[in-house]
Amino acid sequence: MATLTVPTIKNGELAGEGLKAAQNVRLGLSYNVCAPRYGADPTGNTNSTAAFQKIFDEIKVNYDKGYGGATVHVPAGTYLITPGVLDIPGRTVILGSPKNTVFVPDKRNVPSGGFTEPTAMFGIGSWSKPTGGDAGDQYRMRSGLENIVIKGVWKYDWQASSGIIKNLTGVLFNTNLTSSPQNPDAYHHLSNIEIWDVDFGILLIGPDDQGIKAENIHIDRTNSAGLIVGRPLWHPQQISSSGADNHFVNLDIHGCNKGGGDFAGVEVYSSNCVFVACKVWYVQRTLTDNMTMGASATDTDRFWRVRHGAGFYIRGSRNRLIGCESQETGGACFVLAGAQLQVIGCSADSASVFSQAGVVNTGTKTSTLSGTAPGFFITNWAHDLAMSSCHVYSMHGPGQHKWGYYVESYSDTMDITGCRATDLTDPALAVSIPNTFAKTGDVYIQVNNSIYTDHVTRAITLAP
Repeated sequence: MATLTVPTIKNGELAGEGLKAAQNVRLGLSYNVCAPRYGADPTGNTNSTAAFQKIFDEIKVNYDKGYGGATVHVPAGTYLITPGVLDIPGRTVILGSPKNTVFVPDKRNVPSGGFTEPTAMFGIGSWSKPTGGDAGDQYRMRSGLENIVIKGVWKYDWQASSGIIKNLTGVLFNTNLTSSPQNPDAYHHLSNIEIWDVDFGILLIGPDDQGIKAENIHIDRTNSAGLIVGRPLWHPQQISSSGADNHFVNLDIHGCNKGGGDFAGVEVYSSNCVFVACKVWYVQRTLTDNMTMGASATDTDRFWRVRHGAGFYIRGSRNRLIGCESQETGGACFVLAGAQLQVIGCSADSASVFSQAGVVNTGTKTSTLSGTAPGFFITNWAHDLAMSSCHVYSMHGPGQHKWGYYVESYSDTMDITGCRATDLTDPALAVSIPNTFAKTGDVYIQVNNSIYTDHVTRAITLAP
């Protein structure tokens, strides 16, 4: 015969055996991090890391039972978290209350001077060690974060903040699924996320961080890059492929490179990624010599430094930008440095307008960097480019970008069609091309009323 547990109410709350029974009730494999069983504090007065870790440990035990992952519900509130601790299990979703579930770092657990490497509030693996190490972990797939806010500096007014922690990162994925995984892609997802006042916004750097869907993300005020996809050249462990085949929709990334480094707002080192309706704006710049045009293709140092202060720096191959915008940058709005890129319907607004001091040339204030960069910088390494229906302009009027489109001599085999450039001090600089291309016979450029082509006419063979 079943045992009947009669709830006991004390001061309006369950107590005794009734409380224990309620704590043991679960709706599927869902967890509420604020339940007494776990004890997260939504007031932000005490550290909640242990509550999340307890749930993560239970989820891992469930793997052994064949149950799979779970959803971790995080009610509205502010939660103190120790950075670098919470490693999200596979098939686990952290689900908050839109705009009202806020995570802040517990500075009592942050080393003096910050971290020695990028360290995340929520991660899968770490900067220097992927999931499972070299052997990998085939279960670390299909995890995600939804409806959360990460704020590196705890201020309720959300105004400009100081005191950003060195190397503090909002989200960092470094997924390795083993050499023979259940699926070759991790398929993580990020949705409806805000990240404020950190050193790096989001880093997706693992060999199997592929098939990721990221949508409706706002990143604001980063000392370094807002988003990095794929392992950059300064990562200690270089691999041939990482962070590929991902989709990004409706990203809004603002106020990057505030720490005076050499970062862009968005940096892409992987291949086959798609960006749709994404915007990067207010990216600061200090270097004055990184925008020297017409350098040799063997100048690899410059190849790296041209990203400084750019909106988008696209280094990987076969990436697509569709309907994206880069606005008020210190360097070029778009730096194209990968092969077989597609850029369609994108806008470059006010390149080389924003200095490190936060000065924008508006007529009353003058940035010393104004007039030193193009809207679209098509570098020596941008081979086989397809670009159409793009526009360069300036909300601040003439005198910001020096060129609309600057094309270097080794960037051969390209089609640039139906593009516009306005608000130039010298309209003749709407497009700048070399006297000769290193490889001739397959270049077509049409900007405003100017057309250049060295296409060799070839007959089309008709099907029988």
